[in-house]
Amino acid sequence: MKILQFNVRLAEGGAAGVALDLHLRSLEKGLSSRFCLWLWQRR
Repeated sequence: MKILQFNVRLAEGGAAGVALDLHLRSLEKGLSSRFCLWLWQRR
């Protein structure tokens, strides 16, 4: 079994959208995929 995991920080801007798109495409192809969105604040 192949598992993909996408970890993205919200502060990365467009990277979150790209990772979500990859996650959804993986699910469409029948792959097991997890999507995790991290909220990151700089102080």
